[in-house]
Amino acid sequence: MLKTPSFDCVCQWRLEQKEKLREESQGVLAKSNKLMSPEKVANFIQYYQCIAESNLQYFPNKADHLFHLDEQRHITAYQHQTGKE
Repeated sequence: MLKTPSFDCVCQWRLEQKEKLREESQGVLAKSNKLMSPEKVANFIQYYQCIAESNLQYFPNKADHLFHLDEQRHITAYQHQTGKE
């Protein structure tokens, strides 16, 4: 499991992904309205927030391999877990 510092990071990373896609497409996708605006991304992510936050609490105790990420997506810790709950 990849464990993020918070759900806010997930939102920010999604926005960064869309911006990179916009830049790589040289604006073609943005002009065609095929890319979500930051507002639409926030709306889209909102539907998954409750599930994601719950998963961040529940699944770290269940995962065989747990990678802790920092806000820049760097692995800051690794746990191989045996005898999980």
